[in-house]
Amino acid sequence: MRVAFESDSIHHANFDDIARIIGTVVDGWHSYDGPDPRDREMEPYLNAHAAHRELLYKEFAHSIAWSTAGGRRIKVSASRHRSAPDSKEWILSPRDAATFLAEALEVAVENIHNDGKFFSRYLSAVDPDLVSEFERDRPKVRFTQGGGKAELLKLVEAAGAKGASRGFPVRVIVVADSDRRFPMHKEAETERLLAAGTASGLAVVILDKRSIENYLSDRFLATYATRYPDVAPMVAFLLALSPEQRDHIHMKTGLRPSPGPEADLYADLEVSEVDAFQLPRALEAFLMDHEATVTRADLIGRACDTEFESIAAKIRTEL
Repeated sequence: MRVAFESDSIHHANFDDIARIIGTVVDGWHSYDGPDPRDREMEPYLNAHAAHRELLYKEFAHSIAWSTAGGRRIKVSASRHRSAPDSKEWILSPRDAATFLAEALEVAVENIHNDGKFFSRYLSAVDPDLVSEFERDRPKVRFTQGGGKAELLKLVEAAGAKGASRGFPVRVIVVADSDRRFPMHKEAETERLLAAGTASGLAVVILDKRSIENYLSDRFLATYATRYPDVAPMVAFLLALSPEQRDHIHMKTGLRPSPGPEADLYADLEVSEVDAFQLPRALEAFLMDHEATVTRADLIGRACDTEFESIAAKIRTEL
C-alpha cells in the first residue's frame, strides 16, 4: 500500500508510531507517498530518525511515477479518520495505521496445502511477481487455512466484528470454491459467505467454476493420462465434455445429477459413461508433480485467464 502523512500526524503523533509505519516501508511492505521529505514539516521526525532520510527521498521520488497507480492509499492523520471498505484512500490515526500496516495480508482458502499450492501455480501464470511476495522470508501476504465454507463464514464474521470494534478492517481476503452444480446455480453456503463478506466489508472471491479441480488444464490432463494409463478413458471422457459440463462436473466422485437444471446439463451423455466417470486423484497428481507448470495458454484454454488476473488484482489492491 501507499502511505502518506498529513502534517498534523507528524507534529502531534508519537514518533514511535511514525517509526513503526516507516519501518514497514524499510521492509519493502509498503511505499512512501508523501509529503516531500524536504518539507519543513518532516524535519522534526527526520532529525530524530536520520537513517530514514535517504530512504524517504528515494521512495518519494519513486512515488511520483506511481501517483495514479492502483492499490489502496493510507493517509495518516491525527485529526480525521475514514476507512470505508470501497474507498481507495483510508485515513487512519498514527497508532491505527502502525497496527494495520504491520499486519500481513492473509488470503484465506479452504485448504492451505491444496488450495495454497494451486493458487500459487495458477497466479504465477498471470502475475509471477505477486507469487514471489508469498515466498519471501518475511512475506507481506500469505495463504492461511480457512477450512470449509462453514469455517470460512465464521472467519469472515469474526474478522468483521474485530474490524468494527477497532475501527479499521482486518487484512484478509477469502477465496473459495463456488460448488456450483450447473450454470447460475446459487449454492446456499456460498451465498451466505458472500453476504457475510458484504456485511463485514471484507473481500470474498468465489471461483467461477465448481472447484479448483475443474481448472486443470488439457496439457496436464494429457500428461496425467499418459503417465497413468488406467485413468486415460476418464480423461478422454472429461476432455470431450462441453465447457459448461466440464466447469461443473464433480471431479472426485463423478456425476450423480439431480433432476432439473443439473440433469439437463448432461442430458446428451450416455448413462453408462456418466456413472463410470471419476478422477479422484487428478488434483493430487498435479500438486505432487513439481514439474507441472501453468502457462497463460493453459488458462486461456480453460477460459479462466481474466478470472485469475482479477484475483491477482484484488490481492494487489489490498497489499
